[in-house]
Amino acid sequence: MKTILVPTDFSDAAKNASIYAAEFAKSIQGKVTLYHAYHVPLVITTDMPTTVMMDMQALEDANIDRLRKEASYIKEQTDVEVSYMATEGFAVDEILEIERSQKPDLIIMGMQKTDAISEFFIGSIATDVIRQSLVPVMIIPLDAKYKPFKKIVFATDYSIDIDTHLLEPLKEISKIFYSKLFILNIVKELELVGVGKEVSRMRINNYFEDLEHTHYYFKDEDIIHGLNEFIEEYAVDVVTMLPHKHNLFQRMFKEGYTKKMAFHTNIPLLTMPSRTF
Repeated sequence: MKTILVPTDFSDAAKNASIYAAEFAKSIQGKVTLYHAYHVPLVITTDMPTTVMMDMQALEDANIDRLRKEASYIKEQTDVEVSYMATEGFAVDEILEIERSQKPDLIIMGMQKTDAISEFFIGSIATDVIRQSLVPVMIIPLDAKYKPFKKIVFATDYSIDIDTHLLEPLKEISKIFYSKLFILNIVKELELVGVGKEVSRMRINNYFEDLEHTHYYFKDEDIIHGLNEFIEEYAVDVVTMLPHKHNLFQRMFKEGYTKKMAFHTNIPLLTMPSRTF
């Protein structure tokens, strides 16, 4: 995990994520590329909106200059050299295209804080990237500061069809930081585990056999509350999950939780792709 792509819209959340990414890269001897997608502005000149015909090279140069200043600031704060690039187009499409062409090992994006105390908001761009990306995506809350991942929780519902090879990024990060891994299943009621889930648990257990890890069943009627309770009790540094159709991620981002962070904390969320290149 050596190359990191950091999309930015120059917001406070994006700037914090960029600093976080640089510190993370420094700890693993990785490289960071700062990226911005821009588009031609729409200006109202009459009753109908019209696209202003302007010098596209000038527009690109202006955005590159903003990235250059941002990279310079990151260097001042972290002593990490950051490369940068910009392209014209819609953010999600362009981020995914850069991912396909550059093949980074990780994408790091920022997350905004809402008006509600201690709640965070994952925008549509980040959620779309998470769902379509072929590489892991790490979401950084606005107030999160980088620290090594000594304790990692992998939240799962033990879906029967989990391909353990998709957990390779989690294994790699755990090995880099010598992390303690908590494999967590939040349930409404403690009950006998079915054969399917037990088979999945055993497969995951075997996959992580060379790492320090522990399985937990945590009872709570509310997924978010249960996850928060576990994070606080065990002082977890990062939450990870697989956002595929049968997993906990989908339950948390269904109607009612859409675009809200899965937990009210200042720790990152790492999602792993449900398929690879």
